[in-house]
Amino acid sequence: HKFPAPQVTCWVVPFAEPSAAAFREGARLGHWLKATDGSPLQVRWWQGTGALLNITSQEARKWMERRLRRLMLTVEVDGFKFDAGESAFVPKGSLLLPNNYATEWARFAAALGGASEVRSAHRSYDAGVWIREFDKDSRWDEHNGLRSLVISALHMGVVGYPFVLPDMVGGNAYASAEQSPDELDTEGYTDGVTTS
Repeated sequence: HKFPAPQVTCWVVPFAEPSAAAFREGARLGHWLKATDGSPLQVRWWQGTGALLNITSQEARKWMERRLRRLMLTVEVDGFKFDAGESAFVPKGSLLLPNNYATEWARFAAALGGASEVRSAHRSYDAGVWIREFDKDSRWDEHNGLRSLVISALHMGVVGYPFVLPDMVGGNAYASAEQSPDELDTEGYTDGVTTS
């Protein structure tokens, strides 16, 4: 075969919506970042408000890893698209070094295997995980358009992240322009392709 079988990944975020069973279980076990009163700290993200996994806690990481590995076995997925993880989601004062959230998130993703990817990293060059470029607009220009894809990939390589891939082929929700027929061609400039 010329190409290996495609790998299937599922989207995962470090957030839990308050009505979710995972939120209740994580709260009972103390696995979310905590407010001053000890309750799960509520953070804003693009899907609303929720709790943020305390990625600096070994017990919280083990809990989340068990959940994800169970999903890998039962659904037969090869890895995960680890979204978020940036320090922008870490409320001020909740962690001494907020950028370390991205470091630990990337290392956590790497521990789950080669098919996993992250969109944020900080001093985690040794993790050996795919780093996904931030979403590009579906237009052909240098300002976050498809031309910036190569520039971003080269930059990531220079600063120590050799495994770079763009976000999904098929466009995104941020631009009103139709998908460019050249969009799939741009995937050839990087080591991986993700489709929606």
